[in-house]
This record gives sequence, structure tokens and C-alpha cells, in this order.
Amino acid sequence: MKVSIVIGVILLGLGIFFALFSTLEPYTKCDQWSPPKNIAPQATPPAWALWMQAGDKFKVNITASGGRIRVVIGPLAVELHQTYIRNPIFDCTNFSITWEGKIEKDDTYQVEVRNEGTSEVTVTGEVVAEHPRIRVVYPYTSAATPTLILGVALLVYGFIRKPRKKRVKKR
Repeated sequence: MKVSIVIGVILLGLGIFFALFSTLEPYTKCDQWSPPKNIAPQATPPAWALWMQAGDKFKVNITASGGRIRVVIGPLAVELHQTYIRNPIFDCTNFSITWEGKIEKDDTYQVEVRNEGTSEVTVTGEVVAEHPRIRVVYPYTSAATPTLILGVALLVYGFIRKPRKKRVKKR
């Protein structure tokens, strides 16, 4: 009975020990940008440029009232003192834009919001950049370590204090 309890305690300790070794948190917000509130007709206000690594994410959630807007996201290129987006990874024109996408390669990415209509539009929403994050939880800071140590101690104590078997002579 004692041995089964000790083995149960050890198995429970080992289970907790390996279950809490490390965890992966999906994504954490590293930066966010809100486009200008009012955009004139056929205008492109200042854009947002950000260094992103492979595996990072962009989340776009922008709504326009009064006209259609265009959101373009892609790697930033500079030639002859002009900046432009080469090979856009996202290009959409609509009244409401919701998108989530991963970055495939390390580069500086630019986010532009343009007014494609003939009247001024009011823009609400934001663009969020997120990075994946691994958080390591060390086992010795959890409840698993004392449980495992107690289990091993009980096992050793049980083997040491085990009563000797008495041999009875057959008559």
C-alpha cells in the first residue's frame, strides 16, 4: 500500500514536472498605429513603417465612413529619394477592412491608408504588429519539485524501514 502511494506521488510529480516545463504564448502586441482620422479626397496621408521579422503578424481593423479607403501593406523600397511599396502582401479597397497576416521574411514594412473616393472620409481603427513569444516556466519554481522530492523521500524511507519477512518452518 505504501509503495503504491509513493509511486503515485512520484508519477504525479513527474507529470506536473513535464507539463510545466515551457509554454508558448501565441503573440504579444509590440506596436500599434492609428491612421489619421480625416483623409482628404485622393490623398495619401503619412504612412507607418516598421521593422518586422519572419513569423510576426499584422492585424488590420479599419473602418471608413463617407467613402472607400485603400490599405496597402508591403516591404518598403527607396529609389531616387522616393519611397514605395514593392510586392505588397496586402492590398484591399473597401469601406471596412479586417485582415490578419503573417510576415514571411525580415524587412521594413510600410502600411498606407489612402482615400480612393471624391469626398473626405473619416477613418477609425488601428493596425497592430505582434511578435510570437516563448515563455519558459522552470519546473523548480512550481509545485512539481516539492512533490517529486517528497515522493522520492517517501520511496527511500519505505525501502529502508521495510519490515523483514519472518520465515516460518513447515511442520
